[in-house]
Amino acid sequence: LGLLAPVIVLGKMLMQKLWIKKLDWDTVITNQLLVQEWNNFIENLSVLSNLTIPRLLFTDQIIIRIEVHGFADSSLKAYAACVYVRTFYQNKTITVRLVSSKSRVTPLKVVSLPRLELCAMVLLAKLVTKLLKIFKDKFVPESVNLWTDSQIALCWIHSHASRWTTFIANRVSEIQELTSEFKWRHIKSAQNPADLPSRGVLPQDIIDCELW
Repeated sequence: LGLLAPVIVLGKMLMQKLWIKKLDWDTVITNQLLVQEWNNFIENLSVLSNLTIPRLLFTDQIIIRIEVHGFADSSLKAYAACVYVRTFYQNKTITVRLVSSKSRVTPLKVVSLPRLELCAMVLLAKLVTKLLKIFKDKFVPESVNLWTDSQIALCWIHSHASRWTTFIANRVSEIQELTSEFKWRHIKSAQNPADLPSRGVLPQDIIDCELW
């Protein structure tokens, strides 16, 4: 489900570093910095046993409105997407639950950050579309709101795909097709939970991370 994506992406980044060095699976790693990075990663994984993430999407109260909120973000090392369900109840309480998340390490070929942000938006578009199909018999959200902190990428998707180069045009077209009924919005980087799986978070730092 990607609930640990902010932590797991650190392992993905390390694997990519080894891949760049063209090491085989059974090659002994001699680079002490990489060895230390790996040891620090696995030694702290046990901390995750203290992590709790609510899996019950809805309480037994009468539901008034359900919203779906998805977030996309990218760094130069990875890009990610995460989806939440926000529920309003008759007793005036509100719950927000993490449903799923995905992360990808960035390509070895150098790509500009705005283009990587666009890749994150494609990832989010696919993820939220898949989740809505899975839950279609369970609930119908009143609104689906997709958030990114990239104003450049937002400008791209709000224009016709033919205006842009092939790389951008292909992704813009896919996003527009998948999310034609959804609302794309801008969010500050500090408030974007997808910032965590796009950069990586140590196990000990995610335990009390309210943003996630």
